[in-house]
Amino acid sequence: YMSTTAIRDGVLYAISQGVDVINLSLGIVVPDYLKAMNEGAQLNYIANNDRQEELLWQKVYDKAKKKNCTIVFAAGNDNVLAGIDPQKRSKDIIKVSAINMQLQKADFSNYGVYPRLNREYSTVSAPGVSIYSAAPDGQYESKNGTSMAAPIVSGAVALLKSVDKNLTTDQIITLLKKTGDHIDPKIGPMINIGRALQTLKGDTVVDDKCEKIKQEVTLLRAKIDSLVQICPDAAEPSDTLKYDDAINGKHGLDGVWKSSTELVSVEDETPIELY
Repeated sequence: YMSTTAIRDGVLYAISQGVDVINLSLGIVVPDYLKAMNEGAQLNYIANNDRQEELLWQKVYDKAKKKNCTIVFAAGNDNVLAGIDPQKRSKDIIKVSAINMQLQKADFSNYGVYPRLNREYSTVSAPGVSIYSAAPDGQYESKNGTSMAAPIVSGAVALLKSVDKNLTTDQIITLLKKTGDHIDPKIGPMINIGRALQTLKGDTVVDDKCEKIKQEVTLLRAKIDSLVQICPDAAEPSDTLKYDDAINGKHGLDGVWKSSTELVSVEDETPIELY
């Protein structure tokens, strides 16, 4: 067992040393009552729980992004949505599910791809069953787990960065998805590193359109920052009501308020808007 603080400090140290890729094969212990939930209930659990820890890890990932360090996470081995672990909710990291020798999702692998909800807890997948690997006391054993799959992806990321060190995590994700093989809608595509390398060598710019959009977003953020200097309240969420305004009756509590929590039906995972 390791504390969140110990893991965070290790990741921040690696980022500060200028590493290109960090592999994390770890995660929370998922309790049985969560394992018993259907996918809809799990999605609602993710939307409502451990948000502060999720935000804490996002700050770590923001630092990695600034240093162009790619973080690869083992999705976990509980056959639940990987996003139950607040460390594995960000789109700025690569979450890796495991596949078996029949090119199917391994029965133990965590998962979670929901395009219509814009929620993704499995970025890509890689072999994770009967992987011959190092064991204690100088031994080697065949092992199962997303901890076997994640290092394969970390190695693939390192190979891609050996061709173009300036590749961002977003570009790497786009490339691995674009060149991977879709084998199960619940998990990200199985990486095909040969195809990814060939594509990269033919065109080191992974997605010109996305790159232009990123530049535009950067300019817009800079503009927002300058406007906030003039009017600090302008950047507050539209559904935030200040205590003083409510008490003094300036705006009051009358009206229709929409929840910002992303809820879904527990029956079929269709989005629910709560007012």
